[in-house]
Amino acid sequence: MDISLLGPNDLTENDKLEIEKYIDAVITQHSISILYYSSFEREVLKYFVKNKQHAHKLHIYTFPEFNQLSPDIQQTISFLLKNGAVHKSFYTNQLVVKRSMFKDAWMYILDESDAVVSFFCESKPQLMIPIDIAKKLQKKPFTFLLPRYNSTLLQRSIKEKIRYVG
Repeated sequence: MDISLLGPNDLTENDKLEIEKYIDAVITQHSISILYYSSFEREVLKYFVKNKQHAHKLHIYTFPEFNQLSPDIQQTISFLLKNGAVHKSFYTNQLVVKRSMFKDAWMYILDESDAVVSFFCESKPQLMIPIDIAKKLQKKPFTFLLPRYNSTLLQRSIKEKIRYVG
């Protein structure tokens, strides 16, 4: 199963731990897709650099063309591509991505995916857009509650933090 992931820009250290724990829990049986756009996706890339044996299970989507990405991201993606990851660009070099373009990108990504997991923050309603698209495409939409600064949430199981949004 291919699972698309997305999450907020502003991650706490607790959030970063949760992201890594989640990927660890699913990577042996599933592949991961991301739309590289923020610090959330940077954490996903870090996971795959550290665990390059799983890079072949990663699909990276970007709005700009590869040569328009920052040199450090180009280097990271190149490393992952050499280890089996796949990269697809939506070929836009606009600095600000319009809502319609964001929705179209997620429509394409979710058409290729089986499920989406939105690492959810109540303060980021745009993280629900892919959930709505997944419902329309009859894919499996989930939200995952990030702990933010509440370290007691780290003790809960993944099953207690993930919720099907049907």
